[in-house]
Amino acid sequence: MGRYHQLPGFVIFCVLLLLIGSSWRCSCGNSSALSCRREERDALLEFKQSLESNSSNGFPLSWEAEDCCDWEGLSCDRATGHVIRLEILPRVTTITDDPFSKWESYEESDPAVNASELSPSLLRLRYLNHLDLSGLRIRGSTPIPAFIGSMEHLSYLNLSEAGFQGAVPPHLGNLTSLEILDLQVHWPNNGLFLAHFHWISRLVALKHLDLYWNDLNCSIPIWFSNLNGLVHLDLGGNGLNSIEGGFSFFIRDKCPLRFLSLEGNQLQGENGRNSSGFCAFGLEFLSLQENRYSGELPDWLWNLKSLKHLILNGNSFTGLVPNSLGALSSLMELDLSKNKLQRPIPRSLERLSSLRWLDLSSNLFMSSNLFMGIIPEGLGQLSRLEFLDLSNNSLEGTVSKLHFTNLLGLKYLDISNNHLTVKLDSEWAPPFRLIFIMMGSCRFGTEFPQWIRSQKDAHTLHLSNASISGKMPQWLATDLQLRTLILLDVAVNNLHGTIPRCFGSLIGMSHSSSPENVSKVTLPKRIIHLDWDEEPMVEVMKGRELEYTTTLNLNLSHNLLSRNIPKKIGDMKWLESLDFLGNQLSGEIPPSISLLTMLSHLNLSDNNLTGKIPKSSQLDSLYVSDYSIYSGNPLLCGDPLLNKCPSQEEAPTPSKIPSKENMGGSDPLDKVTFYGVVMLGFATGFWGAIGILVFKKSWRAAYFTFAEEIANKIYVAVSLKVAKLKTRMRGE
Repeated sequence: MGRYHQLPGFVIFCVLLLLIGSSWRCSCGNSSALSCRREERDALLEFKQSLESNSSNGFPLSWEAEDCCDWEGLSCDRATGHVIRLEILPRVTTITDDPFSKWESYEESDPAVNASELSPSLLRLRYLNHLDLSGLRIRGSTPIPAFIGSMEHLSYLNLSEAGFQGAVPPHLGNLTSLEILDLQVHWPNNGLFLAHFHWISRLVALKHLDLYWNDLNCSIPIWFSNLNGLVHLDLGGNGLNSIEGGFSFFIRDKCPLRFLSLEGNQLQGENGRNSSGFCAFGLEFLSLQENRYSGELPDWLWNLKSLKHLILNGNSFTGLVPNSLGALSSLMELDLSKNKLQRPIPRSLERLSSLRWLDLSSNLFMSSNLFMGIIPEGLGQLSRLEFLDLSNNSLEGTVSKLHFTNLLGLKYLDISNNHLTVKLDSEWAPPFRLIFIMMGSCRFGTEFPQWIRSQKDAHTLHLSNASISGKMPQWLATDLQLRTLILLDVAVNNLHGTIPRCFGSLIGMSHSSSPENVSKVTLPKRIIHLDWDEEPMVEVMKGRELEYTTTLNLNLSHNLLSRNIPKKIGDMKWLESLDFLGNQLSGEIPPSISLLTMLSHLNLSDNNLTGKIPKSSQLDSLYVSDYSIYSGNPLLCGDPLLNKCPSQEEAPTPSKIPSKENMGGSDPLDKVTFYGVVMLGFATGFWGAIGILVFKKSWRAAYFTFAEEIANKIYVAVSLKVAKLKTRMRGE
């Protein structure tokens, strides 16, 4: 009986198992059914039809699986099966709450997907909340489609660098759920502009707004203060001329703003200097560079305790930098360059121990001001510093190893164009490995600095006019083997001896590396400043002028170097500038110099060079642009100089002298016969054709009818082409 009493329990257990299994199968079936909505899959395929691949490998997105939720660049809500995210060529790092993320994510590259216009099939993705088309490139003059303003669930919209032109449609103001709106453009005059932007005031949920280079050309309206949730605001490069209500509403108390960029505008005048109560403790990034601000630095700057990046270069600020600067203990980047600041560098800089490399690098960038006095030795304790630029000031005194004691991570050093004396003994071992060494116009007063031998990562070595004497060191191209060196400038010194014959082993300038390879430096894209006399390439990145050059430059001018130019000078295949002006070089110009097809500057003048100039089209074009490149070498000869080489002035050999027979003789009767035959042939041919038309009326009529028909056909064809071209131009 006990066995039968247990039977109902066993039956109940089996029934429960069956119910659980059935529930599991139903759950799986429902999940499969909701994985991808058929109508949304069809809409995406229709959208894909409007795109064109720019890759030889076909369409770069894998949109072939049955379940569209598994397609590249797409995400779905698995509970409903609706597509909620669409990205075309998503970036490695997308815009997040980190206000600095876009600096590290931006990378210039050719688009892989083109389109003439966007398909409105996107409207059928009714639950889409994230749309990123920043990897797309729109051809022609296509504006941002107004239908995007009907995608009411969007909280993220990124159309930056997509190539849209024309006015930004005010319909975007209907997207009241938007938290991130990115319409930035990295290059001016792209054709995208905001005719008016009052519609932005309706986007009350905005946290991230980027309108960089959108050609606003107006005042910043006071209603911006109503966007209380803004964390990131970039209005740079827009020609803005004033701020309604003053600067205070940007940095008021309890404002969540962390990133503020107003760079590259025309702002001036009132900057909140006399305002009080500015307590934007959360602000971490502030850029007012390349505006028209003047006067002393505003006091409220020193209350921004959370500030990590302060960029004020390219204004007209005057006066001194107060010791209050030392209160910004979180500061990672300080750029006060290209102002009119003066007086000694404040010693409070020594307290900025957080100056270090991040995505923008840690920088102390104070060049092109009027700073005077000595460089504080305490700067040598900033162990996180990687970028130090004090160039183009009136600094004086001695630079010793105490200034570099703890600069373990320093990569960029520029103290050029001051009145500094450098005293570093030959046994000194630097704690850093520099990439850029810029110490031009400093006074070394000794032989070539030995500590440079340890700088094996150097790309640039600029020691011109540095009072360096002694022999030109052979280790520049042998012991050191500067594999990445692309600029060597030791002009205007007292170096003597010979040019190292191993310069061909400067791989950064030779055939084994191209500029694309050797110029990849781990400095940030936004903060690079190389200010040469040799015409720097000026680049603009996020409104900031970058004086950067990948020029492969070898400048040994105005020294006392003697003997021959190395025969393997032509191995520096990528060399663009070569200057040996004002030395005592002798011998012939090596024929291998003709292999330097990338040269855009050459100066061999004022030496003792002899012999024939090598022949090449590149050398000829350089001579045409500057006739002085060989001057001061009286024993040089050959083209393109007027001074011919002796072998070129020898009398021609008998075999090359034209004979009487070859010239057709010199008898007058022969000439008369020749001209008579020519005239008779012309008359016969001309009148043979014209005479028939004169005397044969039917032939004449047929000929002119045919000629008229041909002329009419040509006229009609040309007219049609012109009409089509005009219609196309009006359409664009």
